[in-house]
This record gives sequence, structure tokens and C-alpha cells, in this order.
Amino acid sequence: MKKTFHQFREETLKRKLGLKTQEQDEPQKTSRNSMEVGKMYYSLCPDDPKKYRSIRLELNPWTQKLIPQISNPVEGVPPDELEEISPWVVQRLMRV
Repeated sequence: MKKTFHQFREETLKRKLGLKTQEQDEPQKTSRNSMEVGKMYYSLCPDDPKKYRSIRLELNPWTQKLIPQISNPVEGVPPDELEEISPWVVQRLMRV
């Protein structure tokens, strides 16, 4: 099956950022640096370890870039269904 330019561009972007692509059917080992679009993650606040922020990743269809949607700090323990995301990955995503 031939890929369109936009499909090729999206898969290239996902590979660069460490995201899963449709071609990768085998499960990957869990890592704080692997991400999925639309999934919720959490990151502990560096100034107060009792607080965390929830982070949702969204793909901007016009620029083909990932946009992190970050919540305000919440005091407590992160829910079990959220995976931790590396602070370096969040910094890399927030670059302009």
C-alpha cells in the first residue's frame, strides 16, 4: 500500500519523537520516553514532590507537531492508570 505524503510525514515525526507507529505491531518495553498521541501521562513537580501534573499529548494536524496539554499542579498521588513521562520529554515537546 502506498503512503501519502502526510502519512509518511506523520510516521517520520513519530519515529523522531519516540512514538508508536502503525508499523510497530510488537509490544515495546515500557519506558518513560515512549509516548502515544491522546494518552494521559503525569509528571511530578520538581519544586514539590507531593504534587503532580497530568499531561495529554495532542497532534497538531496543520504543523504535524505534538502539543502537550498540561494541567495545574494537583496535590496527591497520581492515579494508577496514568504513566509517568520524563521531564526531558516534556521540555523537548514545549520547544517552539
